[in-house]
Amino acid sequence: MDKNKESIAESELSVIMIVPFLLVSILSISEYIWLDLWIFVFGTAICSRYNNKFIFVRYAADLLSSKVFVWLGSVSYSLYLVHEPIVWLCVRVGKAYHSDAARLSHIFLVGFFSLFLSLILSHMLFIFVELPAIAFGKRIST
Repeated sequence: MDKNKESIAESELSVIMIVPFLLVSILSISEYIWLDLWIFVFGTAICSRYNNKFIFVRYAADLLSSKVFVWLGSVSYSLYLVHEPIVWLCVRVGKAYHSDAARLSHIFLVGFFSLFLSLILSHMLFIFVELPAIAFGKRIST
């Protein structure tokens, strides 16, 4: 019986910890809606560190520990470095070949293509630059 009460108390604590992050996400009047969403997602991840019994926290933790998010986390620095030049290049090339560059279909095409190129290039940078640099750093530190 004590174990059940402890589990309920831990679940209630998780709800109490998640509510502020949810309120910031919902009530925030911001032009950066993606930032509000990430505040909620990372707040939920922080809560999952403390309690894995609350079902929403468990799903968020499972989502953030999925292979896609783990891979995205590993290539995130390379993605940060390459995304702006690639977006700039794709926009310039798109404007050169399409006179009506303001059309929504053109914007989605350029966005998708630049995201695709950025992810591929960031993965290659991670494999061929970051991993060898990490291994080299470990070798010289020991």
